[in-house]
Amino acid sequence: MTSTELASTWPPTSDVAREAGHKPQSPLRAIRDKCLDCSCYQVSEVRRCEAVKCPLWPFRAAKHPWWGEGEKTCQTLANSERQTAYENERSGTAELRDDDRVPT
Repeated sequence: MTSTELASTWPPTSDVAREAGHKPQSPLRAIRDKCLDCSCYQVSEVRRCEAVKCPLWPFRAAKHPWWGEGEKTCQTLANSERQTAYENERSGTAELRDDDRVPT
């Protein structure tokens, strides 16, 4: 496929991405790679990047800045609650909330 044909495939599929020369990677890794590309592959330049208005800037260290140590987002709280409920259900210690109880 030509680069024009690859670019015209929207949204890109994994097959198209592989044909274009990409390997599977996490979004954070892709952001880090783009930051390295932007800074001529100088890690020190990525670290000192002053393009603070760039939407990728907070992610340039290949870490999510809002998933800090001990900090829980709404999604991680929801996952934690689901995991706890699942484990309780499997162990037979599931607790019923008032709205889960069947009226008698």
